[in-house]
Amino acid sequence: MPAIRAARRDAACFALIAAFVFLLHSLSPVGLSGDSRWSVPVMMAISAAGSPELSGFREQLQDQKYLDAECVLPDFTVTPAAAAGCPPGSRVYPRFPIATYLLDLPPFLIMDAILRLAPELPIGPPVVRAMLARDYWTGRGVVEIPVASFWIAIAAGFVFLTARRRLALPPALALALLFAFATPAWSTASRSLGPHHASIVLLAAALYLVTESPLSARNAALAGLVLAYAVWCRPTNALALAAVGAFVLFTARRRAIPFALAAAPVFAIGFALSWSTWHTLTPPYFRSQKFGFGATTWTALAGNWISPARGLLIYVPVFAFSFAGFWKTRRDPLSLALAALVLAHWLTISLYRDWTAGFSYGPRYFSDLTPVFIFFLIPVIGQARLLFLALAAASFAVNAVGAFRIAVHDWNKTPVTINEDPSRAWDWRDPPFLR
Repeated sequence: MPAIRAARRDAACFALIAAFVFLLHSLSPVGLSGDSRWSVPVMMAISAAGSPELSGFREQLQDQKYLDAECVLPDFTVTPAAAAGCPPGSRVYPRFPIATYLLDLPPFLIMDAILRLAPELPIGPPVVRAMLARDYWTGRGVVEIPVASFWIAIAAGFVFLTARRRLALPPALALALLFAFATPAWSTASRSLGPHHASIVLLAAALYLVTESPLSARNAALAGLVLAYAVWCRPTNALALAAVGAFVLFTARRRAIPFALAAAPVFAIGFALSWSTWHTLTPPYFRSQKFGFGATTWTALAGNWISPARGLLIYVPVFAFSFAGFWKTRRDPLSLALAALVLAHWLTISLYRDWTAGFSYGPRYFSDLTPVFIFFLIPVIGQARLLFLALAAASFAVNAVGAFRIAVHDWNKTPVTINEDPSRAWDWRDPPFLR
């Protein structure tokens, strides 16, 4: 009975945390529909016609000059769309992975059903009124926020449940709130339908599943499934799949079979859909990254940690404690696997030629691993309490401005764009969070 009561209490806390996080993230005003501009049309196309093809949005494509769209010619040649459009007979698809939009479709449809039943309210700025009137293209900048916030809210619940495996209720709640309001989960992932919210919720779910002791076949299979799907949302998630897969293989060898068997059909379906769409086994996006060792690599290796514009430890200084948490649990196989994941991810994102991550706020490329850094805080949350609280407060402040002040995002384009002058990422006289 005590175990049942504890499970019910934790389930209730999961629901309350998710509801609270969803509400506050949804009401945070900054929306960043840039690379994700086609997410809403893709979801509308799938719900209406069962296909992510964008030919039904010619007017919107022309308005955006076909930015971030790709043409698939009748012979399956793939070419970036020109501003004037695609050649006759082409199919038009978004440049970014469609798997993220499939994950976002259920909360989008729920929101649409609610708005369909609710009376139209002429409140708020035009973009809000457009969303309430179900004009989702005009209101896309607002539409994306609650959909992304839904998944970040679920991720916060998984963070709580993972922490509860090793912590009492109060510190587990504290870590869930820290995740939700003092990390890029707030300032980046829930601001748009880019792939980061998908990476975060899927990794958070996987960590909850594999921290079960002993690991059951069911949870091993579910972990393999969600991490395999995460790869189709963002290819760097293959590193998480490999790290967690290695942990399962070496610590619960019999569970490696259900882990692999659950992942296999996800890849098989992904390969089949890719072949039917592009006549390649993976989407073009998976092969489009400008990637490799070059003149920017050494700068990126440092910048991803300590750059005033993109450094993880600048935007989430409380994650300095994550290193201590790893050291304290360094003999734990899962900690070793996750540390290897952090190292591999860091090296990978530092090999991107555009390591500054375009028009973004803070450590966008590192944001996918937010659940891992939170996991490493579990063994040290009660230590050096004043310093921990000070760094947590600083982390909250820096990420709060990212969720509430559009001026900090405008840093990317003034006085000159970050793409034109990447050295601005090291300008301590003008860090984005002080705009």
